[in-house]
Amino acid sequence: MSAAVLPAAQPASRRLLAWAFAVSNGARLLAYLPTLWAIYSSAEATQHSLWTWGTWLAANATMALWLCDRPGARPPHAALVSAGNALMCLAAVVLIVWHRWCGGEGPPCPSTFGVRSAGPWRAAATGR
Repeated sequence: MSAAVLPAAQPASRRLLAWAFAVSNGARLLAYLPTLWAIYSSAEATQHSLWTWGTWLAANATMALWLCDRPGARPPHAALVSAGNALMCLAAVVLIVWHRWCGGEGPPCPSTFGVRSAGPWRAAATGR
């Protein structure tokens, strides 16, 4: 093999930074779990901002797509991390919507809007 085919050695600082990125973002993926559990088990999602979680979802998803925008190249690990963060934010958005519009009861309720609740205005009507 020629030297041009072999990958260049990474300096120690770059390897350290890659490990720090992997560890901190792995911890961040785990850090979503208590919040997701709190939203799921509280039966009340008004304290969680749908706007904030939706913004984080869009930011993480677009970052993953932007990092993958290299024709013919394999997606970088950072794109996978961003996609994982986007999935966790999507889970939060789904749980918030489920509690707010469906009352957290039964299956997800796109077909039951207006049947079991008054939609997002239920809180105003019932004082919840």
